[in-house]
Amino acid sequence: MMKVFGIEECDEISWNEWIFSQPGGSHLQSSYHAKIIERSFFEKAWFVSDENIKLLFFIGAGNIFPTRRLVHKIIERIGGKVLHWEMGPVSSLWLENPTYILFFLKEIVTLAKKMNVSKIEGVTAPYYNPLISPEISDNIFRKVGFLCSRMATIILDLEGKSEEDLFKGLTSEARRKVRKAEKLGVTVREINLKKELHLFHQIRKETARRAKIAYYPDILNETISIYPPEFIHIWVSFHEGKLVSGQMATVTADTVRLTGVSYSDYAKAKSLPGNDLVQWHIIKWARKKNFKLIDWLGYNLKPKNEKERNIDRFKAKWGGKVLEYGRYTKIINPSRLKILSLGKNLYKYLYNNFNIL
Repeated sequence: MMKVFGIEECDEISWNEWIFSQPGGSHLQSSYHAKIIERSFFEKAWFVSDENIKLLFFIGAGNIFPTRRLVHKIIERIGGKVLHWEMGPVSSLWLENPTYILFFLKEIVTLAKKMNVSKIEGVTAPYYNPLISPEISDNIFRKVGFLCSRMATIILDLEGKSEEDLFKGLTSEARRKVRKAEKLGVTVREINLKKELHLFHQIRKETARRAKIAYYPDILNETISIYPPEFIHIWVSFHEGKLVSGQMATVTADTVRLTGVSYSDYAKAKSLPGNDLVQWHIIKWARKKNFKLIDWLGYNLKPKNEKERNIDRFKAKWGGKVLEYGRYTKIINPSRLKILSLGKNLYKYLYNNFNIL
């Protein structure tokens, strides 16, 4: 029998143990992630479970900046809510019994309607499970009325590869920049998250300022306070005592997920390839720690501009392969969804142009 409950009723230890023991299980379906989204983005986490399948999803205003809870409440009240999740539902039955997955998703849609949801968006299947191809998940989600779009990421398979094999797998540009950074005396080390987190914050702030995007250090602080210490690692590079670049990784089961790649104003002025050296350092570290996969978290199948093309080129030069997966959306209440979209756009306009709300 399917059970639905909030974080306060969740047996977190047994939930997380089950999630991480399953093929394709990810921290994005863990209670740790639930706490971060609830505290930082004011969205309610819901756990759905029976003996064969589990899913963590969130309901809220959907995809707006972390801000005052009142703003979220107003937008939700007027336009309804958005439901979303990533890397789920988690189950071993995707191939054995796809009808069971189909029935479960239908139940989620029914539940969403009862919870005043206007749209289910940003949904992905557990694509780390090599047995769940985009075609399999597309077929199941379409039968429940979801629209399908194709996304991608870069995955490097570390299994059975020596350090020499991995270095040969880099592009010639990546090898050249790694050697250049080493020759220039750039060094890399993992920082102590309790004592040295300010170093990474500094690089992230400089990167965000140059890109003209908002940076919310409290979200990272919250993340580190919630996750067990073995789940999060951050490396920074230095040159002549000055900060050059930084990279964060979350690790679960056999996978390293890279995020937060950043470089300092000093690195930009000196044209230092610190990020390249950090990437290679992490690849070597992951291999020594017996991880199987490294995920660069995103790849643009149809890049819109030169910036996206440059990001793709950087991620693709470390020997990984493009992994495509499906992202699914289902509109439940079109009229209320229009109101929800207007409210979110108005909020973002006021926030970006007048720094209010």
